[in-house]
Amino acid sequence: MRLAAVTFDFWSTLVDGTVTPERTAQRMSQLHAAIVGAGHAITPEQLKAAFDFSLERVTSAARESLEDVGPPGRWAELARELGIPEGLIPYEVVEKAYEDITLEPLPSAMPHVHVAVKAMRERGYRLGVICNTGMAGGRVLREVLRRHGLLEYFDVTVFSNEFGVSKPHPSIFAHALAQLGEARPEHALHVGDVEELDVEGARRAGLWSALYVPAATPPAVEDGVVTDADLVVRDWRNFGDQIDRFVMPVDDR
Repeated sequence: MRLAAVTFDFWSTLVDGTVTPERTAQRMSQLHAAIVGAGHAITPEQLKAAFDFSLERVTSAARESLEDVGPPGRWAELARELGIPEGLIPYEVVEKAYEDITLEPLPSAMPHVHVAVKAMRERGYRLGVICNTGMAGGRVLREVLRRHGLLEYFDVTVFSNEFGVSKPHPSIFAHALAQLGEARPEHALHVGDVEELDVEGARRAGLWSALYVPAATPPAVEDGVVTDADLVVRDWRNFGDQIDRFVMPVDDR
């Protein structure tokens, strides 16, 4: 493989996306406070049930088209499910709540990810982020990267809520490569932690792919990994050496 560009997934690849019961409860509590504070009375239980139902409806609707309605569309679906009159609670109220939820406390960077990103930059590759978003959109997630000192490494950051289409659709990969100076798919590698979105998505778009499976993954899960990825990454500290063994430089990058 000849390489000019490397793109990374965001959640659980660059930044820890582990969803714990404690973090879920915190998110529901802060969102509940924002909605009640804006003038609509609901119980926490009603919010949780409506949130789960509306999320499944949005997800189901997007399975075929892979269209991303973005945080405003997700909020509109949740508001309808809660019976909130249109316009009673502006999206900006919920947006602020989700910004607070995402940034405080700040989710951790994945172990040693700075080593990997710095290694790619030192080797002269053009770097990008390709990320599917939920209630927190690209603006907030760029701030997460900035606070971790990672944003400066990336030439391009592509988030599905801004582009309008999610992984694994080939167009979001093509868009990122176009922004990376028209990098050719066969000279690009995408790395992420989800087989369907990152590995299959990259393959459909003509890119090489790497599956990130952290060394901390329980052995039973790790040993059972089946992937079509061209490369499996266990530890970010080894990523630079793995790439060196795997690629040839592209003269025109």
